[in-house]
Amino acid sequence: MDGARVKLAGITVTYTNDEDNYCSFSIDYYTNSETIGNIGYQKDDTPIETYMSYGRKFFIFSNLGDVTATWSDGEHYVVTVWGSISLDEIKDILNSIGG
Repeated sequence: MDGARVKLAGITVTYTNDEDNYCSFSIDYYTNSETIGNIGYQKDDTPIETYMSYGRKFFIFSNLGDVTATWSDGEHYVVTVWGSISLDEIKDILNSIGG
């Protein structure tokens, strides 16, 4: 299995409201750290923004009206927050996670 991307464990939680808006959170654990940099995300042509929160560099981008922020420890964990929320709202969420 050398070189294979193996997702050993993960959890995703999604919150919705009556207007069909949503916000999802996921934490994924990969056994092969070399593949974390190759994880792909769908995005539109809006530029990627880097955002620092508690010493972690998040990459924020959009796709078809949804906003996504993702961060990795560079070894095994990938944390992603996304949904039909604004850029300011996703930054507030990132800042609320703490250090």
